[in-house]
Amino acid sequence: MDSKYRDGLLAIITGGALIGTVAIFNTELDTNIELAKTIFTVRPAAIGIFGMVAIELMCLYDSDRTQTIWNRRSIQFSSIMTVVTVSGLTLMSNIHWVFAALLWGLLAYLVLLIVVIITGENPLSRLTVSRNWRYNSGEIQSKWKWLYYDTVQTLYMTTQ
Repeated sequence: MDSKYRDGLLAIITGGALIGTVAIFNTELDTNIELAKTIFTVRPAAIGIFGMVAIELMCLYDSDRTQTIWNRRSIQFSSIMTVVTVSGLTLMSNIHWVFAALLWGLLAYLVLLIVVIITGENPLSRLTVSRNWRYNSGEIQSKWKWLYYDTVQTLYMTTQ
């Protein structure tokens, strides 16, 4: 199975496990309403989305090593179990924003995977530098030049 599809399937399974965790730990109506309010607030959404981007950028720094580690089934299983365990503990402790951040991070990762499947490349890879950046300074300059010109062009277009 292609790694993009496998990772998407794992994210969907983890999201389903999070929803199952809610069904197990939050059976009271008041708690569910409070959790729903927390999920649709900006702060947990921002934490989840920016957390996903930060983790993805760290993984892209040394993608070969990350891929080697992530291909182990024990790592995939323990990652899912860690997310489900943390979500269960936060729900039992009424720390709903952590659960909401995990949910938003998974949703953002699924959106990123859809973009990767459609375009064929990871858009976040434009923001990263490979592990051997010291030996290839032209790569750094071209990536930052692209970011600079894109920002300047956007600012220019919005002022007109």
